[in-house]
Amino acid sequence: MKKIIGIAAVAAMVATSAFAEITFGSWGRGLWYAAANSAVNGENEIVTGIGQSWGGAAPRTALSVHGSTDNVGFNLDVFSNGESFGQGDNANIWVKPIQQVQIKIGKMDDNVTRGDAAWGLWNWARFGAVNDIGEGFTFPDGDTKGAQILVTPVEGLKIIAALPLSLTDSSNTMISTMLGHQAGYFAMYTIKNIGTVKAGLQCNPTGSDKDGKDLNFETINAAFDLTAVKNLYVSIGAFIPTGTSYVYDTAKHLYTKTVPQVNAYARYTFNALTLNAAVGTKINQVDNKEVVSSGDIEKSGLGLAFGAGADYAFANNIGAFVDVRYSNNLYRNATTADNKDNMTFGAGVSKSYSNGTFGIAFEGSTNCGGVYSLKNADDLSWAIPVKFEYSF
Repeated sequence: MKKIIGIAAVAAMVATSAFAEITFGSWGRGLWYAAANSAVNGENEIVTGIGQSWGGAAPRTALSVHGSTDNVGFNLDVFSNGESFGQGDNANIWVKPIQQVQIKIGKMDDNVTRGDAAWGLWNWARFGAVNDIGEGFTFPDGDTKGAQILVTPVEGLKIIAALPLSLTDSSNTMISTMLGHQAGYFAMYTIKNIGTVKAGLQCNPTGSDKDGKDLNFETINAAFDLTAVKNLYVSIGAFIPTGTSYVYDTAKHLYTKTVPQVNAYARYTFNALTLNAAVGTKINQVDNKEVVSSGDIEKSGLGLAFGAGADYAFANNIGAFVDVRYSNNLYRNATTADNKDNMTFGAGVSKSYSNGTFGIAFEGSTNCGGVYSLKNADDLSWAIPVKFEYSF
């Protein structure tokens, strides 16, 4: 009997290894600011330091583990950022009860629907106006901590429900989870040789109207990604709130409010040259300068951000880029006051290897928009980042 059980156990192990797959991967990046300007003892000095593209401790080193069969799987990211160590973007378990339905619980960052405008300086030091144009620029994703349901009923169609839930054994009412609490519902349909249509609804936490009363509102999302023209990609997206929620920052004495946004991104590749351009708007953005002078929080204007850049691929895996971006004062800081807009620009060169990239760039940013604070609010920031990046 023991022999039969042993044979069955070995057979089960062989069957599992034949159909299950576990893979390991790793990606990381860090920036050494070989030189930059910063306020030291009240005066601007040249400094050096280490940082990260998205801010915070560097370098990022990581381990990603993925396991899957036809019906069950898991994803786990472990990050080391500088001297810290912990859970990364993904820590989830998924099940496919049928081929067309995948259900996940845990922490998800898979960017199924997200519409990005990420190029040039986004891959270096993201400061100043660079932060205004980037990931999720034309459409959000269905990432969450909680539960995610992905349905693919027919070819080309994806439907996602993202339900935020506590991961520490606490509960929320069904209504607050599904109709509030930042739940998201998204759909995208890809038309072959034409493009992708996207639609979504983001539930928002309770806000406040201009009289300070509670306000329940959602954000309607719509986008179209054009891929019909060879070597050209165009994405246009809108974020339309169903109500106007006001927030007052008592420390900064500034109002912010939810406003409609319409954003667009285009990329065109011609041989070794790739051109990128984007424009973003915040319609009826609150103008705090006028609010202070008049006391009327309805004072508003057009927030505008735009950028353009080029990448060129030389021989021997050497690449170069140039990038310029601008955000007006309303887009950046919700005011028409002086020195509140920002222009960020940069250029650099890098060498790619089979498992990574090494490069050096120069970046500048007006009105103290760089990685370090400066003596005066209208000083020009600059930095020389050296990028270390790997992928296995």
